[in-house]
Amino acid sequence: MRRFFELFEHVLLLATFASIVLGVYAFWIDYEDRKQARRVNAKTLEAYEEQSKVNAATLREIEDARKERQAEAITRAWSLITTPATGNSGKGPALEYLNDQGIPLRGINLSCERMGGGWDAEKLTCETPTYLRGVELQKADLTGARLQGAGLWEAQLQGADLRYAQLQGAKLILAQLQGDLMGAQLQGAELYGAELQGAFLMGAQLRGADLSSAQLKGAELYGAELQGADLRGAQLKGAYLRGAQFGGANLSRANFTDAEYLDRAHFHDPDTSLFAWAWADKPPIGLPEGVEIELCVYDGIIHRRSKRPTPCIPPDPAK
Repeated sequence: MRRFFELFEHVLLLATFASIVLGVYAFWIDYEDRKQARRVNAKTLEAYEEQSKVNAATLREIEDARKERQAEAITRAWSLITTPATGNSGKGPALEYLNDQGIPLRGINLSCERMGGGWDAEKLTCETPTYLRGVELQKADLTGARLQGAGLWEAQLQGADLRYAQLQGAKLILAQLQGDLMGAQLQGAELYGAELQGAFLMGAQLRGADLSSAQLKGAELYGAELQGADLRGAQLKGAYLRGAQFGGANLSRANFTDAEYLDRAHFHDPDTSLFAWAWADKPPIGLPEGVEIELCVYDGIIHRRSKRPTPCIPPDPAK
């Protein structure tokens, strides 16, 4: 019996030893696995960091390339705009691109004379205007731009800064001009049907301009010079007219309803001795009593509605 217990103790010791050996071996195996995993993770992290550096470098290269292409496009646009050329030479899209990039167009010179379009400074006409029909330059900075005789039919210039812009003889028929035109030079400009609601035209020069059917509701015309302008059918409702000069202007069917400071506007030009006038069958609307203008009898055989007749024959008060 005693020998049995001694044998059992030996077996138990051997089992315990084997268990310890196996535990140590398992720990070693697990330790090696963890070491290997750490090495793999370290290599993976290293590879990831390397790839991140490559990706960052690639992104920088892409951004640098984009900036380079943008700079080249801007240079090409400026070159296209400033190269003298008349007609449809692609200047409109080039201007739109520069404006979309937020680049100011202050003082830009696309005048008929500069572009070689045959400018007549006396008549304010351009034989071959630069073609900018429908150009979209909303909120563009065109301060002091030189656009004499330019073809800006239906141009989209809402909110544009056109202070002191040179637009003599420009073709702005049906253009959207609800912006700042303080001091703008618009002598002889074609503004038929132009949208000028609320436009700021303080001190603007509009002598001889065609503003027939133009929308000038609420426009600021303080001190504006409109001598000899064609304002047939123009809408001046609520316009601010203090100091505005209308001597010699055609006011046939022009609407002055609710215009402000009409009593401070001037309807006689002392330099030419001409009064503002209208056809007797199409008198202006909303002019208060006391505003003196001339009414002329219209004869369809000899007269043109846009031209002041010489002489101006007043209607017969007896009729």
